[in-house]
Amino acid sequence: MIGIKTRQLTFAGVFASLIFIVTRVIHVPIGAAGGYIHVGDAFIYLAACLLPIPLSYWAAAIGAGLSDLFTPGAAVWILPTVIIKPLCCLAFTNSGRLIQKRNVAALLVAAAITAAGYGAAAAVITGSIAIAIAELPFSLLQSSASAVCFLVLAAALDKTGIRLMLAGKTQ
Repeated sequence: MIGIKTRQLTFAGVFASLIFIVTRVIHVPIGAAGGYIHVGDAFIYLAACLLPIPLSYWAAAIGAGLSDLFTPGAAVWILPTVIIKPLCCLAFTNSGRLIQKRNVAALLVAAAITAAGYGAAAAVITGSIAIAIAELPFSLLQSSASAVCFLVLAAALDKTGIRLMLAGKTQ
């Protein structure tokens, strides 16, 4: 991780914490496979837009994985989560404004990665393709909630000059 600044590493830790807290504390259980709606993915998307790729991967895996670990009944989802959530980061760019065409399109890609990944995991974990298919609308609903939250937060952060702060520069 040559070239990663202390400030970026610190923000990665902050993002991992935010992802954990928002996912673990603010969630609504749904579906038959033990899933839940949360907006923690919005912070994964923000991390992907603000941090170098390796740091956003780690923030996503650690924050979301810890949430599964500490949510009753969700520990079975840790392995899929630490694979799926960092993959969602691939779609985003961490250059330029947070709200830009690529990052808006990335919300759809991340939703597809999440739905496909957790669908496959649900089929394996539950032993039922029918349950995996039944979970698809809930997965898309969860991704939609995170997308809306991301758009609101990213629009606000674009106005703050957060990129300059991460780079250690003043406005």
